[in-house]
Amino acid sequence: TSGNPNMSVSYLLGLGMIACTIPDHPEARQWAEPAIRRMERWLDEDVGPHGEWIESAHYAHVTGSMLVAFAIAAQNAGFCDYSGDERLKRLMLYLAKQYTPPDPSRGGHRLNPPLGRANAGERPGLAGAVARLTATTDPEYSRMMQWVWQQTGHSYLIYDDRLAGTEYIYLDPTLPAEQPD
Repeated sequence: TSGNPNMSVSYLLGLGMIACTIPDHPEARQWAEPAIRRMERWLDEDVGPHGEWIESAHYAHVTGSMLVAFAIAAQNAGFCDYSGDERLKRLMLYLAKQYTPPDPSRGGHRLNPPLGRANAGERPGLAGAVARLTATTDPEYSRMMQWVWQQTGHSYLIYDDRLAGTEYIYLDPTLPAEQPD
């Protein structure tokens, strides 16, 4: 690993995603196992009790995009199901809670905050992917994440193109939304 979680996550889970694209291949499950083991380790060791993550806002969204993309791919491949995983949901809620109040200079949308290095003021679509992932396993959580996604103006920005263009199919603006307390 590089010491930068977003780089390590991107590489290791990217290899797992390749296996998920061909789940019928006789070796696919074996190829996915290292990614599943590492995903488990990251969720166990690096997500804090309140969802804290070890990177700042932008890079945490980069990492989160890969974690969610792998969760989607692994579920679709039938390898494992992270849609109800409390560790992943805590992390995604932690990121969602960091969004700024509606910014009139950015169309009244909520943005990722100017914390740490790299880009700030972007409108990530990660909450929309999480809303779809959790829609059946945790409808209440999904509605909250859908509301967060609405607040970004239904942005389809998934960092590093992790969903390879399928975000326009996967994210669903018609899912129920509810403002959290």
